[in-house]
Amino acid sequence: MEVILSESGKELILYKNYKFSCKNLTKNGRKWRCTEKTCNAKLYVDEVKTTILKEETEHNHLPPKNVQRQIISNQVKRKAMDDLIEKPLKLINKQIFTEKSTNDLKIEDISNIRQNLYRARKKSIPKLPKNL
Repeated sequence: MEVILSESGKELILYKNYKFSCKNLTKNGRKWRCTEKTCNAKLYVDEVKTTILKEETEHNHLPPKNVQRQIISNQVKRKAMDDLIEKPLKLINKQIFTEKSTNDLKIEDISNIRQNLYRARKKSIPKLPKNL
C-alpha cells in the first residue's frame, strides 16, 4: 500500500496496482473506493493510512497503465518545488534512473512530466506586474 497524489493534488492509495480515492469516514475506518467509476472495489483503512482494516477488491477492469508515470511525475514536481534552480530534464532523468521499473514510459510521458513540472513551478513564482 502506497499513498500517492493525483493529478489534481488529492491523495490516492495505490494497492495491488489499482488506485483508490478517499470517500468518507465509517465505523470500519476511512473508506477508499476505486477511481474507476463503474468499479465497486473498496478499502477500509485506518486514519494514519498504515493498516488495511477490510478490503473488498473485486475489480471489473484492468489496472490503470499510467501509475508509474504518475508516481514519477509527483516525485519530480516535489523535487522541482524544493530546488527551483535545477534544470527540469536533469530532475526527470535522475528520477527515472532511481526508479525500479520505468520500462513502460514513453517519450510522450516524459514530455507530460516535464509540462507538469513547468506548471508546478509557474504557480510558485509570482507574476511580474504589467504596469507601474
